[in-house]
Amino acid sequence: MITKIQNTPNTYRNTKSKTNSFKGAIPAKLVKDNFCTRFSVNFAEHGGEKISNIINSVGKIAVAPLIIAFNPFSKESNETKKYSACKQPMEGLLNLGIALTLLSQTDKYVENLSKKGKLADNLNVKGLSGEALEIAEKRLGIFKDRVGLLASIVAIPVTTAVINWAYPKVMAKFFPQKNETERGGK
Repeated sequence: MITKIQNTPNTYRNTKSKTNSFKGAIPAKLVKDNFCTRFSVNFAEHGGEKISNIINSVGKIAVAPLIIAFNPFSKESNETKKYSACKQPMEGLLNLGIALTLLSQTDKYVENLSKKGKLADNLNVKGLSGEALEIAEKRLGIFKDRVGLLASIVAIPVTTAVINWAYPKVMAKFFPQKNETERGGK
């Protein structure tokens, strides 16, 4: 078992990295000088899949319905636009609930496996301390984010099936006349 991990030299400049982020992968000057790179590094270190899902859901809840409902280029009636715009918040809320629940459970599961020493040696935190523990926790965080991405992809069909089942039922309550027309009635 690994109990101590050496500092990895910067493979690009043959010196130790001057940043804590992505040790040795991005030159420190680029991280400090470029806003897009700084944002990307911070997002990767502190955000990950949970933040991505939250941003996506907030966009579906707040932005997409406005764009659909007030699209001046659409030839649809206002009632049809509003009917269509209502699907986005429902999908955003469902996605948020399913994805965050799935991601938190996945994180807990991976964390428990790491604490028990059941993952690859460089991902286990069992028996580590000091700098070795810090590095293993960073690696574990990246691994959890990748597993979270996979879990989010797996959740797409589930979320889609639930929204396709629930949407007509919910919309029948809010737009009963429109729902009748969609089904071929009146």
